[in-house]
Amino acid sequence: MEKSDDRINAAEKGEVSVSDKFYQNLGAKLRVYRKIQQITLKQLSEALNKSLATVSKYEKGEIVVDLEVLIDWCRYLNVDIATLLPSSKETETDKQRYAGNYIDRLYLYSYMGHKNKLHIDVIEIDNTKMRATLYLDVADVSNIYESSFIYFGEVIYSDISINFVFFNASPPFDMLTFSMPTLSEEQDYRIGMMSSMTFTYQNIAIKVLASCAPVTDKTFLIEKLQLSGEEFRNMKQLNFFKI
Repeated sequence: MEKSDDRINAAEKGEVSVSDKFYQNLGAKLRVYRKIQQITLKQLSEALNKSLATVSKYEKGEIVVDLEVLIDWCRYLNVDIATLLPSSKETETDKQRYAGNYIDRLYLYSYMGHKNKLHIDVIEIDNTKMRATLYLDVADVSNIYESSFIYFGEVIYSDISINFVFFNASPPFDMLTFSMPTLSEEQDYRIGMMSSMTFTYQNIAIKVLASCAPVTDKTFLIEKLQLSGEEFRNMKQLNFFKI
């Protein structure tokens, strides 16, 4: 399918239209779903009955994906097409009560002590459908779609917290939760908790710093994320993890 005149004019002016941005994001998401499942571009092109060049352009957002092709693509990757498209109808929620807490994107930081390394995840939230997508282990926040895993789930707003429940889009299809308070002494970030299971089937809880904007100060992040002496004392006294 060829670009419309409006898209051509925008391209000639060096502008990025809303539709161009949509197809770029769509292609980037489909690309990472393919890579996570270790499916080659050749395998995908054969499944869609399209040339390698065409599928490559789809993933780069250079050409428009026909709806029939997109449906076949999602079926092949076992991805719910609704997770890729913006909502056309708002979910009936108590908007007046929780609208002030709505967030479109969260950057999550945790500290891997055994590797002396900061770990970055990103959550994208569709507040019209109360759905959320977690990009786990993001190497570069400027390209969040290049992640190790993708989890689909939902966001639950309340008076005291914002909660997420996610399920892995690929094997082992594990579940992951994240919760953070809505109120805090800090204005720029919140300290929350992520819980899941390890590959050896052990439950884990992770201290997480969540921010609506990327945080670049590594010293600050490590200082906030390392478990403090007070937290260790609380664990010993209360026999549960409180942050």
